[in-house]
Amino acid sequence: MLLVLICGFALSQAFRTVAAIMAPPLQQEFGLTPQALGVFAGSFHFAFGSLQLFMGMGLDVYGPRRTVLAVFPLTIVGALVTATAPSFAWLVAGRC
Repeated sequence: MLLVLICGFALSQAFRTVAAIMAPPLQQEFGLTPQALGVFAGSFHFAFGSLQLFMGMGLDVYGPRRTVLAVFPLTIVGALVTATAPSFAWLVAGRC
């Protein structure tokens, strides 16, 4: 369980910083404007903040093991959608 939590923390940190690191390649690949790049960077933070309430309720009701093991696969799916995104809309959808 500790390994799953460590991996989740590492992924969360990577998701927070990937917009800054990948900004030039993303702008070139998808032709993003600075505003679109801001939407891409902000979409993770809005989704992260809005789901805090539900994660807290899940942790209280079901415990950390069930909650983390239920949500972690969704995180991986989101990362795969973002990594294979054919368009900007898919790129933002994977981040949410």
